[in-house]
Amino acid sequence: MRLDRLTMKAQEALQAAQALAQQKGHQRLESEHLLLALLEQEDRMVGQVLQKVGTPLPRLRAGLEESLMRVPSVSGGSALHLSDRLNRLFLAADEEAKRLTDAYTLTEHLLLASFSDDELPSSTSAWACGARAWRLR
Repeated sequence: MRLDRLTMKAQEALQAAQALAQQKGHQRLESEHLLLALLEQEDRMVGQVLQKVGTPLPRLRAGLEESLMRVPSVSGGSALHLSDRLNRLFLAADEEAKRLTDAYTLTEHLLLASFSDDELPSSTSAWACGARAWRLR
């Protein structure tokens, strides 16, 4: 993952995801943290896109929160690590940006990548709510 290729909005989402993980006492930063952070961004663009394709946001949030409840938590201020799954998401988002000939990785690329990998809990939660990557393209 190259932070210098993330737009400001994507960097803000990553920072918000880190804060959420720390708030919950998680050692690993997961795709669910990132998707929840994207949904809560000030401009609400990701939520608006998902609503446009018929995704029930409260149900999606609940699924993501439920998934995060299964992530082990620790106390004592340990370091936060990027999970392998989230690293794959960032790599997929970077590939999506390249495919679209974008110089930077946008929040939209992160959203597409989070729904494209069947092994990501964020994708599983999204599928359960009817969200599909092909609807977003």
